[in-house]
Amino acid sequence: MENESFLKEKESFFREWIVPIIAAIFIAVLINKFIFFNVTVPTGSMIPTINKDDRFMVTRIYNTNNIERGDIIVFYSDELQKLLIKRAIGLP
Repeated sequence: MENESFLKEKESFFREWIVPIIAAIFIAVLINKFIFFNVTVPTGSMIPTINKDDRFMVTRIYNTNNIERGDIIVFYSDELQKLLIKRAIGLP
């Protein structure tokens, strides 16, 4: 009888705590992989707007046709082999 009660309590704990925690971690990984990503500013080139070592969540969903002067953009530099964070000044 005690053993049965213990098993029900253990199963209840698993359903109430472990499953939601695993689901939340899984959802967070999916969001980070497909919708947003983290960026850390490597240099102080954007001071005072953005300071060195500031962190951002940047969306992966974007439309390059909507970029305007003054927008802050994140892009990958093939030459430097890293992400850069810059302000859009000139437009085509």
